[in-house]
Amino acid sequence: MMRLPVTMTSDFICPWCYIGKRKLLSAIERLPADVQVDISYRPFELNPDMPAEGRDRKEYRSAKPSVPMMMRHRPPGSLALRVLKDDLAHAHDPDPD
Repeated sequence: MMRLPVTMTSDFICPWCYIGKRKLLSAIERLPADVQVDISYRPFELNPDMPAEGRDRKEYRSAKPSVPMMMRHRPPGSLALRVLKDDLAHAHDPDPD
């Protein structure tokens, strides 16, 4: 049996991290039976400087240079939600092709 150690670092509140975890688990399911994956989870806080009361989302996104202009004014989680819904639909589709 082959053992494969995997370390996943993520922020539990991040929808992209959740999607990444689901993708990882899906990939692991497709591995041969003789491969055992040992997952270690490590926390990561995406926004360690965020005040406890939060910030206005539009203001916060506008101040982040890493957020593309077209995504700064989208409703919260809209793209991540669509990706997740698509992922879940395929996970439950008995004949995905």
